Amino acid sequence: MARDRLPAAMQTDARGAASTPPDERQFLLGFGLTKYETDAYLALLGQGIADAKSLSRLSGVPTSKIYETMARLEGLGLIEVQATRPRKFMARELGEALEGLKELKRREFEGLVKSLPALEGRLRARARTPQRDSAFWSVAVSWRDFAAKHLARAAEAKREYVVYIDLSGHFGSLLAVMRGLGEAPREFEGAVEQLTGMITAIRRNLTSKSIPFRILVGAGPGDEEAARAWIASLARPEMFGRFRLAEPGRPQFHIIDRESVILILANPARPAEGLGSVYVQDPTLAREISKSFDELWERARPIVAEAAKARRGK
Repeated sequence: MARDRLPAAMQTDARGAASTPPDERQFLLGFGLTKYETDAYLALLGQGIADAKSLSRLSGVPTSKIYETMARLEGLGLIEVQATRPRKFMARELGEALEGLKELKRREFEGLVKSLPALEGRLRARARTPQRDSAFWSVAVSWRDFAAKHLARAAEAKREYVVYIDLSGHFGSLLAVMRGLGEAPREFEGAVEQLTGMITAIRRNLTSKSIPFRILVGAGPGDEEAARAWIASLARPEMFGRFRLAEPGRPQFHIIDRESVILILANPARPAEGLGSVYVQDPTLAREISKSFDELWERARPIVAEAAKARRGK
């Protein structure tokens, strides 16, 4: 194959080295140029001024595509066209051309961002709700993944959300950190802000859509005061009925719409540390755990009753 039939980006010098570093091609492709546009533009840069026949020969762009390709480059603001017979093309000054390309892509990006709500609506209309009896599970191995992959599911609850949190376990340590009562252990490093944001999203979803929720807080005798303080910082007194103090030491979990479950896994070697979490889309399992939650809820101590008892004792 003759050297001048190779695309400009693939031509070599006398030593056999590529005359155009691959990074340049990748940058241009990343900005949305096609392979033909990239080849033609790089060839034109090497010539300064050229006609379509020369550019087709130098770049490898077919003659049937060269005028269409150059019109696209003109639209991107990278070249200028001299309307003669034959037409001639010249690359614009690089700084001006690239600044114009950046501005064009910025406007395109802003337009895409503005279209995201409409896109989400259309995609949701297409999305098929999984069959109720279908099962699916995924694993998160860090608090960051737990927030992004699993708590994000909880933020989309539609009918009901119930949680068992054990303040004597690792989740209690996280809650303390989020309240500013201590430094984040290594296991929470870099994830506290993300978790806080996701928990805020869950609260907004529950309140804005009036979705019923109940939270069992596992707390031993030494943790009950801390549990009440945490609940008081989280909810108004009229919401205390949605919280109860339960026996500690159970595996922690979240149940979403009685169809899916988030299980928090403790490290067997260090039970106070989290190992990860598992999200399970399984209505049968969710209903079974929901039944256990209901039984635990009935045995648990209402927060309002505990507060009234404390007031009578003073």
